[in-house]
Amino acid sequence: MKKLSILIALLLSVSAAAFAGNLKQAYEEMQGVVKMQDVSQAETDTLLYKLHSTLPVTNRRAMISSFEVGSTGVSAAWNGTQQLIGNLKDVKTICKVMTDCNSLEILAEPAGDSVDILAIWQLNYFGRTLVIYGTTTPENANLMRMGSATVDYFRVSFKPMPEQVFNQLQQLAELQTRIEKDNTSLTREEQQQLLDQCRETLSRTSAAE
Repeated sequence: MKKLSILIALLLSVSAAAFAGNLKQAYEEMQGVVKMQDVSQAETDTLLYKLHSTLPVTNRRAMISSFEVGSTGVSAAWNGTQQLIGNLKDVKTICKVMTDCNSLEILAEPAGDSVDILAIWQLNYFGRTLVIYGTTTPENANLMRMGSATVDYFRVSFKPMPEQVFNQLQQLAELQTRIEKDNTSLTREEQQQLLDQCRETLSRTSAAE
């Protein structure tokens, strides 16, 4: 039940998140930090497929730098991107994974009715730095914020939370709010029923994938 409470708390905080910065400008400046080559839409899709990752973004732009594994270029690329990111204020971090082999950081900020997304993969095993910039809807940004990353020796894979699961958690969050407002509590049987519903939704979604 503790994990469920944490998920609900995260869900309730989504609408209160505040952003400020300029991810588009940061993306454009990154090209001058190290030698970056533009990547086509088709090539980007192929790279994401190899990373076992999904980014629900449109107007996507991407660039990549390739260095010999273990060279100073790998470190220079990562340090350069991190320095630019560090200069941004109040930009929301959706995902951040740092390992000895591979790293991933995904940032977001609102842009009118949409949300800007900046994703940076540092693939030390392959000596590559991949940067993707694009826009998404607030709904998709929420799914990404509640998404999950899987790390192995070759890659960091990222997938947004399935919409079915997100909707289930949203219903639970609304239920919890009503319960707290009425100063009541769920019985142990009712808590177990809610957990079973979540597990069933997760199971159906996993089977569909």
